[in-house]
Amino acid sequence: MATVQRRTLIVLDGEDKTGAPDRELARGVAMAYFELRRRGVETVFACDGGGFPLVAEYMRRFSEDPVIAGFLADHIARSDIADALSIEQIVVDDFDAVAFFPIDAADLGAGSSLKSAFLDQGKTVVIPDGSPWSQTPDDASLIRSSATDLEWINQLLL
Repeated sequence: MATVQRRTLIVLDGEDKTGAPDRELARGVAMAYFELRRRGVETVFACDGGGFPLVAEYMRRFSEDPVIAGFLADHIARSDIADALSIEQIVVDDFDAVAFFPIDAADLGAGSSLKSAFLDQGKTVVIPDGSPWSQTPDDASLIRSSATDLEWINQLLL
């Protein structure tokens, strides 16, 4: 019997509306990516416009952090993030879940439509604590998390 591999989308910001790099965000992206990969989950990055997301630039600023340094030293990880898909390229049916890592939790920009599309199909959506979506009615498919709290991965793999 063939095993079906899970596939998760990580949506990153394409622009910085806050004007300040965020070490926790960069660290959270690296931690989530490696944990998903370790558990055999195919992970795809996306950002508004596609290409090289801003958080990848932030990672270079925080390269003294061991988790971020590990991400930057990993050729596959660097290649995956550098080739982020654009939001418009995403086909919800191709993924089991989506996790958002925005620079500003209050503004997910183009990712807003993805959140609705994933929830409409009953797929898992991971959103940051403090986002306006935290105020939405409880939905079994909606998981609230901080950037570095990876408990959502356990829920995803149940």
